[in-house]
Amino acid sequence: MHINGLTQAESIAKTFKQSLSDSCFDSYCDKSSFDELCIRLHSESEMSDSSTNNVFSVSDIEKALSCLKSGKAARVDNIVKEHLIHSHPALIVHLKLMFNIMSVHGFVPDGFGIGIIVPIVKDNMGISRM
Repeated sequence: MHINGLTQAESIAKTFKQSLSDSCFDSYCDKSSFDELCIRLHSESEMSDSSTNNVFSVSDIEKALSCLKSGKAARVDNIVKEHLIHSHPALIVHLKLMFNIMSVHGFVPDGFGIGIIVPIVKDNMGISRM
């Protein structure tokens, strides 16, 4: 492999790490930058909602997430409510964009309809035992 003149995996990894560090911040360590990003994301998304006839807003997505029950089993995609509510706030903006795009184009990916049904056999099915 040859990236930016580097061929050793360790050198490539160190260069990638430095590049990523230069362009990102640790939201757990930098509370003020995290809060600033949250405010910016909410204000930008609300401005775009009012100007483009979007069906869903960031607050709609947040409200829908808060209505989901916690502690439920994951579906086929292995995503549960806890993944979404503890993720970076930018994910809410991406979900809003995704749902609005689906609404505008009238297309829902096939993966949204895939589910798993697990039959549970109950002992008292109205059959008398002798």
